[in-house]
Amino acid sequence: MFTFVTLNIYTVCGHCQGGDINCDTTSGVCSAGCQDGWKTQICKETVDPPVNLTVTDITDEGFKVTWSPSPDPDLQGYHVVVPELDMTTSINQSTDQTWLQVVGLTSETDYIIGVTVLVLSDGRWSQSNATTTEATTIMSSSTDLKFDNVTETTSMLSFTWVPPDGVVTGYRIMYGQEEATEQLSPSPGPGERSALLEGLQPDTMYTVAIITIGVRQESLPLIGRNATESDECATVNGFCDQICTNVPGSYSCFCRQGFVLMADAHGCESVEPPIKLAVSDVTDKGFNITWSQSPDPDLHGYRVVVSTLDLSTVVHQYTDKTSFLVFNLPPDTDYVIGATSLIWTDGWQSQSEAAVIQTYTVMSSSTDLKFIEVTESTLRFAWVPPDGVVTGYRIMYGQEEATERLNPSPGPGDRSALLEGLQPDTMYTVEIITIGVRQESLPLLGQNATEMSSSTDLQFVNVTESTLRVTWVPPDAAVTGYRIMYGRINVMVNKGSRRLLQLRVLVDLDFTLQTRH
Repeated sequence: MFTFVTLNIYTVCGHCQGGDINCDTTSGVCSAGCQDGWKTQICKETVDPPVNLTVTDITDEGFKVTWSPSPDPDLQGYHVVVPELDMTTSINQSTDQTWLQVVGLTSETDYIIGVTVLVLSDGRWSQSNATTTEATTIMSSSTDLKFDNVTETTSMLSFTWVPPDGVVTGYRIMYGQEEATEQLSPSPGPGERSALLEGLQPDTMYTVAIITIGVRQESLPLIGRNATESDECATVNGFCDQICTNVPGSYSCFCRQGFVLMADAHGCESVEPPIKLAVSDVTDKGFNITWSQSPDPDLHGYRVVVSTLDLSTVVHQYTDKTSFLVFNLPPDTDYVIGATSLIWTDGWQSQSEAAVIQTYTVMSSSTDLKFIEVTESTLRFAWVPPDGVVTGYRIMYGQEEATERLNPSPGPGDRSALLEGLQPDTMYTVEIITIGVRQESLPLLGQNATEMSSSTDLQFVNVTESTLRVTWVPPDAAVTGYRIMYGRINVMVNKGSRRLLQLRVLVDLDFTLQTRH
């Protein structure tokens, strides 16, 4: 007799997690669960992934992820994972909705978005394979857009902003009356924090959009609106006599230079400039400026401006005096001097036209004049040149006044000169005028006398044991006397082979002095 036994042997297991090793060959149950995309205890039914995965509303901090609902009857929800490209997970969250608002991300960063379907089947949790997509957060926007009040507001708008945290490579400024369709050119650079729109229509509302440009992305626009001021001066020049200027919410009248605003704040009356402007005491380092007192009862002082011919200002000072000493200027330089009267009338300040005069600083004088070689008919002298460009010298000399000129004149590299053909025993005045590129210096003065001429042709006549008669020829000059000096002499005498030193003392010498002509 035979007994038959029925064995239920599953020769093929389902999609078990970890493979067939986790599969019961009798029941087919996967003890470790199913691989992604499969469900039930035997892991033979599929779990479809989400479809229509979409990313919208991208900002610098996140985006919105949406997908279509899953038709799976065992659906329990969805799982969303958002890592960066280096797989650093930023978001790991489950939801029962078909969307997820992702926040807290980093600007200008690439992300991978993965969404899976979660199901509960036969008491076991399973999930689908992930549906993935990519998204990149944009550059952060600038903030705190503020419009400034500027003096001329009828045709311009000035504004500032605060840049975001991050690397800014530039900005794009868009503007327009209704929509921001025009672009400011040139665009502000990465280090700028303000911009100015010009050529606008008065009394018109403008929209301004600031797009911040990062390394790879652009930001959403920072938007603001502001109106230009109405042109108060467009109608009859604001009833101003001369200059009408728009100011925020109103206008102001001004006067041209040389006029002052009258008490009605619209009219202008003339202001007289300083008169009798003069320059004195000119040296190589400065000069003194003087003018007459202004009779204007509203006089508030004077302004003095001294400029070189290339309009470089070297002095810009205010004074309540009618003179001004200018010093510490370079030598040998031309200057333009302007003096204006300052007026203060009913709280309004104005000034006259400038009274103008031209002057110059002289060349610096040479220094340290020294007479280094003196004879009966010559004087040689030396000097130290000044700091500056010397083009030559003019040497003047004379017995009382320096009226004669040395010719040829010393060159710019000379430091000494020689006067010849002078009178002996005579005091001479010497002047050294140093010549610069444009001007001459004040003279460097010195005085020195030539030497007295000596008598000549000294002869001894009528010599006796105790007397000497001497004669000579006097010089061609006024002689007021003579000084005769005499003394002992040493006489060396030879006797045979011996050398004897005999000292003869001249005592009671009787000099007879006679001059010969």
